[in-house]
Amino acid sequence: MAFARTRSHHLARLTTLFWIVLLLFLAVLPRLPYVPLAPNYPLTTLAHFATHLMLAGLIYLAVPRPPRLAKRVRVTLAAFLFSAALGLAIEALQAFMPSRDATRADFIFASSGALTGAAGAFVLDYLKLSRRYLSAAAFALAIFLMLATGASVLAWDPDLTRVGDHWHARYRVFVCGRAVPHLEAEPGGIHSHGKDFIHIHPFERKDAGRNATLGRFFATHGGALTADRLTLPLGETYADGDACPEGGTGELVVSVNGWRVEDPGGYLLGNFDTIIIEFRAMEPGRWGLAGE
Repeated sequence: MAFARTRSHHLARLTTLFWIVLLLFLAVLPRLPYVPLAPNYPLTTLAHFATHLMLAGLIYLAVPRPPRLAKRVRVTLAAFLFSAALGLAIEALQAFMPSRDATRADFIFASSGALTGAAGAFVLDYLKLSRRYLSAAAFALAIFLMLATGASVLAWDPDLTRVGDHWHARYRVFVCGRAVPHLEAEPGGIHSHGKDFIHIHPFERKDAGRNATLGRFFATHGGALTADRLTLPLGETYADGDACPEGGTGELVVSVNGWRVEDPGGYLLGNFDTIIIEFRAMEPGRWGLAGE
């Protein structure tokens, strides 16, 4: 078969190209693809380590086996340096992306993976394991992961929170011009620490994805929020049509990042959102137009 006659270093070079494309694609995504049932943070750490481990190993295999040990050591060093340098470049790129972070820890894990991959390939080569089988296995794994990544990107909205995420949204509540004290700290997947931030930190699927709503935040604290009614934890209720103390018919207005939200209770919380919840005196002539 043609595949069987393919020289191992040619297949490794093709796989290396695929792998670099995959790494760059993952680097520019708003976040890493979702892996069902896998915890988020250990997964990202493992991803940095494993992807650069494989890259360094592929680079080593992409060079025909050197006859001398000294040259194999140089190839090992080159494989490590290239993989680690790409990890550094990716972190530098992500420093300019609002949805990604450049961290020293990620670079350390990527470099550790690169060192492990290059050294591992050197050892396997020294033991004279079949390069053809190693290259074929790496090629099959690369194709599988590229297909799995594509499927995850298509199936999971990156704007939805996942179990293990820890997002933050700033919020304030005003009633007839008066700032309401921040909600007291409560346990739960969507909660406050008694300050002006909502912590979207789901530990279970019931608080993640499309369940991570502004209404769920208020419910966690013993309140409620709908399109026309605000109930605070101590039971104070403010509904469209109620009067403000200074006079005037009140209406509930909720805005996120400067835009009015029609269904605030069902609003899906996002990272870095700024949420303003107001029960305020309606402007003259606006009765019945609260949805505008």
